[in-house]
Amino acid sequence: MGKTGVKVIAGKGEVQAGVWENYSVVEWYPETPEEERNEATVKWEAYHLGEDGYDMILQKEQGNFRFLESGVGQEFLIVGYSHEPELNNASAIKVKIVSGEKREILGIDMTDINDKPISGTQHYGKVINVKARTTGMVGETLNIDMWEDDAKGAGHSEENKYNKVDSKMAKVGKKGVAEIQFTIKPNFAKIAEAHNKQEGNTHEYYFTIYAGEVSNASGNVNVYTPEYKEKKDKEAKDEIAGTHPKTEPIKPIKKQPLAPPKKETPKAAEPKATPRPTPAPQKPATVKKEITAVYITDGAGKPISGTYKGKHLRVYIESTGLKDKEFKMKVYDKDLTGNDFILDVKDKFISDKVFVTLNLANISRSLGGDYFYQNWFVDVEVLETKAHVLSKTVDVDVSVLKVDVPDNETKGKMGKEDAKVDKKSNCPNCDKDITLAEIKKICVDSKDKCLITDDAMITAALPHLNTYRKKVGINTCVRKAHFLAQIAHESKFQTLQEIFNYHWQPMIGKFSSYFKQFKTQEEKVTEAKRLGRANAAPSPGLTIDEQMKLANAIYGSTHPNGKLHTAADDGWRYSGKGFKQITWKGNYDDLQKYFNKNMKVNGEADVVWVDGDNPYKLKNNGKDAMTSALAFWGKNGINGVATKISYESVSSVTLKINPGNDGISERKRYFKKAVEVLKTDECKPKEDLKLVVEKGTVVVMSGVLFKLGTEKTKAGKQWPVYKTSVYQNMTLETYKTRSSNGELPAANYITYLTRDAQNKPTNADRSAKRFGSLNEAPTGTYYLNKHSAGQSYYIYLGDSQGVGESGIAGSDGWRGGIAIHGGWPEGTEGCLTTHSANYGNIEKDQPINPLVQELINNIPDFENNIDDKPVRFIIEERVATKTGKIWNGESI
Repeated sequence: MGKTGVKVIAGKGEVQAGVWENYSVVEWYPETPEEERNEATVKWEAYHLGEDGYDMILQKEQGNFRFLESGVGQEFLIVGYSHEPELNNASAIKVKIVSGEKREILGIDMTDINDKPISGTQHYGKVINVKARTTGMVGETLNIDMWEDDAKGAGHSEENKYNKVDSKMAKVGKKGVAEIQFTIKPNFAKIAEAHNKQEGNTHEYYFTIYAGEVSNASGNVNVYTPEYKEKKDKEAKDEIAGTHPKTEPIKPIKKQPLAPPKKETPKAAEPKATPRPTPAPQKPATVKKEITAVYITDGAGKPISGTYKGKHLRVYIESTGLKDKEFKMKVYDKDLTGNDFILDVKDKFISDKVFVTLNLANISRSLGGDYFYQNWFVDVEVLETKAHVLSKTVDVDVSVLKVDVPDNETKGKMGKEDAKVDKKSNCPNCDKDITLAEIKKICVDSKDKCLITDDAMITAALPHLNTYRKKVGINTCVRKAHFLAQIAHESKFQTLQEIFNYHWQPMIGKFSSYFKQFKTQEEKVTEAKRLGRANAAPSPGLTIDEQMKLANAIYGSTHPNGKLHTAADDGWRYSGKGFKQITWKGNYDDLQKYFNKNMKVNGEADVVWVDGDNPYKLKNNGKDAMTSALAFWGKNGINGVATKISYESVSSVTLKINPGNDGISERKRYFKKAVEVLKTDECKPKEDLKLVVEKGTVVVMSGVLFKLGTEKTKAGKQWPVYKTSVYQNMTLETYKTRSSNGELPAANYITYLTRDAQNKPTNADRSAKRFGSLNEAPTGTYYLNKHSAGQSYYIYLGDSQGVGESGIAGSDGWRGGIAIHGGWPEGTEGCLTTHSANYGNIEKDQPINPLVQELINNIPDFENNIDDKPVRFIIEERVATKTGKIWNGESI
């Protein structure tokens, strides 16, 4: 008998993101029996084309598929089959995904600070990541509102029209996802109680997202009321202290005498069964050859819940009819932008149920993502049939994985914070000039094809790179690799002018700061069509004159960063230029000043990069194009995080260059190539690089008055300022030990902060307790955390570690939102201030306070704030006196 089953399927080869498309069987192999020609029995699979061929990503029982915006520009394969999938004939269709014309918000996901789905009841002070999955809306700005829910049923209700508690906006990225963070602030509870006095133990919140006529609503998040949390906290404390109310002893149950047993009534005899004839022997049933299950357990074969921190994992594979057949198992770390390959194993089925043990201590941490945990799953393939089965994912804590230790580290001393690199073992490559050949080997595509098509400017700039890089501390192989990888991504060493060849449609969302001046959608569309490209395809593109017109509009004074752009053509003049693509007049001016103060050699003249035609030097002159990039590196303290041969370090460097972390996968690829070309893993630095032997940073705010601030006074009043010291490469435990023994080394960096709270001293919400709500920051030991989207300042203190974490269980009650920012105590309600101008309020489009930025630059682990490298912040106790009914500061 010949081939049977599906021969040809039909469906679209180009589909729009977000649109359901149906695929169907149009032809069967001729010898397929009629009873098998049933499309309901056909199996369907989707494959993604990666570097190593097609990888199966989805199995279904029906032929309907929908791809998200993240698949745009990528190639997939839809396969229909009866027995085994065939990827190289008419039962498979290649599919290309294009941006959808229909604008739609497909769904709303809510996750915690670690990007895990929200589950269970939350507490006030928690941060929620809100993600909108869209199609046809790339570049648009979404309005996201948070509501307290008093209505019954799902979705948004008119009953909640007065219950809005917060509003934010987020831009849809290239993958069709808009993401922003909300904090469940304690004062939201007042709104909840005001409109519904019968809330019980929880309040409910949800989100609505809209852009024009397109909208969607999330499900609810339950939050314990403050009263309920206080009650539970008190019960827990009472339980620990042994003061919990005693329960009444259980009274014994009086036993009753047993009743005499009942006499059984004899049953009637059952008739004997008539013997049945012995059936004829049957042929054994055909066993289907297939994998029936793939799942991951702990090292003992038990299910995993939560983030796994054990030493071993088991991967179980259950099957039928595959004994003695070979299989290949691949382990991946799941990622939104593409799965990271971890390892593969090739083995044989010795029974219907086998397992493979993974020793996590032998698996490199750097193979997967850079977060606190990696999201692993397994793809098992039967080599004979090419059938694939995927497991569900498990979260693996990165702390149990192997840390890559480059040869230049002091091995065998990983437990010592003061591990030093041998200064006598100087690396000859650190001082060696960077060559054009090396750059061309680094700036390549995934197939090692050089991306530099015109090397004139980098050839002219190369001598200046080698002369001035040492002026900004790029004097080791590791830092050279980081710098070259970033420039490769930013400009490919040749594109020295930002390109403005935009299609009109996504411009309205992408450049909302410009288009918000137009009142109606019709006006916005008219203006976008006037400036942008009419055709969706990039070619034919806008002319240079048209791009100049577009840049002068969107980078004009209407942009929050363009307030210094007062001339009509300043948008184009200060658009991205140079090897780093420097943007905005303020940045040109700052870097000009930095170079003239810190980078000049041999008494050379000052550079001039602002006003007139001077900004164009960054794209027309090799020296200016390169030294502006180096000045950016030095001014922003990037050496502080360019310290390791790891993807984690690449992420930290990228965040200082591009806060959106755009292009991170390509930046990592360039860095890996730079390490290979420069032989960075063989480096023996001549200075102490802070590599993975670091165990964190401790920042200490003294309780001893240093001085009275003189930068600003109010009605003759001056505020006390306290010395704040940064101890790099030190754990909290080591700090405590050395401090108590009087053996603390000199601080790596010192700044000065205030801690009083003077803003609105008569505020009715203000606590009468010293460390209560809106008052002085409580004494204690905290984590120093980066801000999340939606928070007003750049640095926050919190009891927990993580981006955006800012809750503190203070001695006088719960506190939230204690930041370190610019300004003076008169403008704060409990934050720590630098006692200098510029509060650095993000929501008011204020730049970061220079002293805050300087503090960040001197905390190498701040950008890498992971479990084994925490940044701890100690507020030491001070002596102060309470005056009046409300605590309003220290009496001097």
